[in-house]
Amino acid sequence: VSEGAFSNPPVGCDPSPCTETLSDVNGNIVSFAAGVDPNSSTKFIAMAGRSFAPTNLQPIQQSASYIGQYSVRAVEAISTEETSPNVFHLVGTPTAETQEITVVADFANSSLSATTDTLTLDASFEDTEITGHVTYKGADGAIAGDIFADQLIAGFHGATRDIVYAGGIIAYPAP
Repeated sequence: VSEGAFSNPPVGCDPSPCTETLSDVNGNIVSFAAGVDPNSSTKFIAMAGRSFAPTNLQPIQQSASYIGQYSVRAVEAISTEETSPNVFHLVGTPTAETQEITVVADFANSSLSATTDTLTLDASFEDTEITGHVTYKGADGAIAGDIFADQLIAGFHGATRDIVYAGGIIAYPAP
């Protein structure tokens, strides 16, 4: 099991069926992939990346909630299976999930937080750049992205012995 680096957009994974993309009305994208490493059939990989053009870099002075969605691709229940004497293959169950999310931005402390049934976000930002920690179904991971006055866009990924996952979030300030 391996966790890939952030890449813009993700590379190293056959586009079908493991890569997914979220996009916004401005053409900004977050791409992510989770699946078998094309360079090694003995491990799964997960990666995420983003491609965007900043839209509104106005300074933000207060806290705000950003409402949007996140999507995740994962390989769960990873194990090895003996296919013949002393020959093992890595197996797992591919899953996909898209849910609504509310990210709370505390501009005074440069922090972001969110909690859903399956995803927890605990991140910080400097200027517009987001870095931090996510947990998906109990598996730790990393997040990177950007926050602006009019949107938040980020990719995340993580891995344990039992799961690899990658996903993205696109959200907009609550009215």
